[in-house]
Amino acid sequence: KSEELREKQVQKGLLGLHAEGNMSSNMPLVVCGDFNTFQKSDCSANDWKAILDLYQGNNWPAPPEDSLALKALKNAGFHDAFYTAAFDNEKVTYPHPTCWTHKPLMRIDHIWILDNDDGISGQKVDVAKYERVESAA
Repeated sequence: KSEELREKQVQKGLLGLHAEGNMSSNMPLVVCGDFNTFQKSDCSANDWKAILDLYQGNNWPAPPEDSLALKALKNAGFHDAFYTAAFDNEKVTYPHPTCWTHKPLMRIDHIWILDNDDGISGQKVDVAKYERVESAA
C-alpha cells in the first residue's frame, strides 16, 4: 500500500504544479528529493537479486518491479535526470544506491526534470553532473 500512497502524493504535487500554471510555462521544472521508491530498471541483475534476497530474508513480499510514483512523473512528461547526465567519461549504466542504510541497495533519491521546451524558447535542461554526495545527516 505504501507505493500507492507515494503515487497519490506525486499526483497531488503534479496537480499543484498544474494549478499554479507551472506545467504550461516555458520554464523547466525540477522535482527532486527522497521519494522512498525504486524500480527494477534502475538496477543491474545482481543488484535486483540482492534487493529480492533482502526482502525474502525479512519475510517481506517481493517489491514491485515498477514504481507507480515514478511512472506518474514520466506520464506527466518528466524525465529522470540520471539518464541524461554527463559522467566525465565514466561509464555509468545504473544509478548508485542512495538509501540511508550502512549498506544501501537501491536508489530512493531522485531528480526528475520537465524541460517544457516548446522548440522556440530553448528552455531545455542539460545535466552537467549527477553524483551521490556523502552526508553525515
